[in-house]
Amino acid sequence: MKVPLRSVNVVTALIKNSDNKVLLLKRNELAFRGYWQFPEGKTEAKESPKECLQREMQEELGESPMITSEIGQFPVSFNHPILTQFVSVVRHVYLVEAPSKISVSQEHSDFGWFSYKEASKLKLIPGVEEILNHYFKNPTGSRKQSLSKLKT
Repeated sequence: MKVPLRSVNVVTALIKNSDNKVLLLKRNELAFRGYWQFPEGKTEAKESPKECLQREMQEELGESPMITSEIGQFPVSFNHPILTQFVSVVRHVYLVEAPSKISVSQEHSDFGWFSYKEASKLKLIPGVEEILNHYFKNPTGSRKQSLSKLKT
């Protein structure tokens, strides 16, 4: 088993619309360009996860919708294509209300609303598939995912 050289905490927004489709953004940055992901970002110094999520939503979507509930924590480890090292990421995932409008930043080239079946056919960054699997099996978010229940 490889030991990660870098560990990162990320705050992630799972946003669904009235058709129960989730919002995914297509990456435009060098690492994982063309892959799809949720709106998300790393916390800054002295920033709470919810503050981070509000900031990232404003930066990436042009709006800061309301956080409705915590879904859970989802760890994933992978070889980073740019850092050329093995990294470990823990995503702290929150269910967020759909924004009234979406204006993606330069970090992303496109966005879309996808059903589980549609999203499973996309190129997804590491860890997104596990969140989709959990969410669509527990759409109310009533059962939180915890680190102790996951295999790394």
